[in-house]
Amino acid sequence: MSKRRTNLKLMGFGRNENPSPTELKKRYKRLALSLHPDKGGVKEDFQAMVHAYEWLCDHSCVGPTTGSSANRSSSSTTSQPEEDGEEEHDREESDHEYTYAEHYSYWQDFFHHSSDHQRSDRENQNDDNDDYFETTFDGWHERARQRARQRRQDIKDKYDWRDTKFKKRLQPPASPKNVMTTTQQGEESYTNGACMFCGVNYGIQPSVAEEWGLNWAQYVRHSSQYRTCWACLKDHTSVLTKKMAMKKFARKLDPATMLENGQSYPAPDFFRMLQRQHKTFHYQPVVKNEEGEMICTRNSEYYWYPDLEAEALRRGWKPRGSTKFEVPWQRKDRTLSLAIIPVVTPQKKKQRKKRQGSFAKNEEKRGARRALQLQDEASGDTTGSEDKTGGENDGIVGKHDKVSGEESSHVGRGDWRSSCALDY
Repeated sequence: MSKRRTNLKLMGFGRNENPSPTELKKRYKRLALSLHPDKGGVKEDFQAMVHAYEWLCDHSCVGPTTGSSANRSSSSTTSQPEEDGEEEHDREESDHEYTYAEHYSYWQDFFHHSSDHQRSDRENQNDDNDDYFETTFDGWHERARQRARQRRQDIKDKYDWRDTKFKKRLQPPASPKNVMTTTQQGEESYTNGACMFCGVNYGIQPSVAEEWGLNWAQYVRHSSQYRTCWACLKDHTSVLTKKMAMKKFARKLDPATMLENGQSYPAPDFFRMLQRQHKTFHYQPVVKNEEGEMICTRNSEYYWYPDLEAEALRRGWKPRGSTKFEVPWQRKDRTLSLAIIPVVTPQKKKQRKKRQGSFAKNEEKRGARRALQLQDEASGDTTGSEDKTGGENDGIVGKHDKVSGEESSHVGRGDWRSSCALDY
């Protein structure tokens, strides 16, 4: 009886429970998904659970009896062993061989894995355990890889089957009948509003949030009323975990150090501050197994991307690559924050001083050049005025010469006339 209680405890049942074969199979599926080594479980725990399931199946008469088992039962009834302990040992050994084959056929149906598996002898069973675990989960791993590829493609296409495309609706005219309170307006905006990060899908609906593990009360308590769709949440475009944020923003949000204006000093824990301000929410994704049962996964705390990016920019983070010009939402304060808080490294300081020194030297050279030009212009003006006055005097002399020449010509003409008159 103590062995039965131990096996029931390993399977997650109570001490006095008597589970049916269907309940055993369901519980076995659930535990196999969580305890398998490929899913993060321990191999010893998984093997103990498998043996407990086999023992409970044997002692609760699960499964039909085959011809070999009927022959074994008839032979055991006709031939009596010498000791009761030996009889118990033979019965357990024969039952274990049968349930091992049943266990393998069950996993074949569960994982849709078809291969030729022959039951080995009892003496070679330990050697075949490794091959058994490898071949049993081949089909499961292949299907898991296919699902992973499909998830990656969905993330690339910004697709999630829980989202619906956003259609902008016309607002009804204001009237006493359709006037809503502030609380109702907030609920209406969350229910009928589009995702703030892609603008393509509707935001997460409250009717679906709790079903898929999202804490709706924490989700809507942010003062900025951010809203996201399932695709942006899954793609981590709108929210990040603490570990993702530390890696995304180049350790600028690390509470240990903070770099500003080339100096590092201890910084407060920004993530703890967001928690105190109620700007985070918890999300525990829920997945469905093969039977359609909902299974909860890891419960994580998510932080909104705009809050994290604003603090990272304040601490000196610089966006690189495509994120420098393309952001998932329109943020007017992004460029302002970059312009207000420039990050000056020691190398930049040296370059700035060098530029300032060269600029001062160039200014001195320009001033000296300008002074020389002014002196040249002043000296050129004095010589030009002297030349001008000399030219004017020359002109006057020329005029006098011209006048005297005219007078002499007139005198010459008069002498000719007078001479002609005398001759006449």
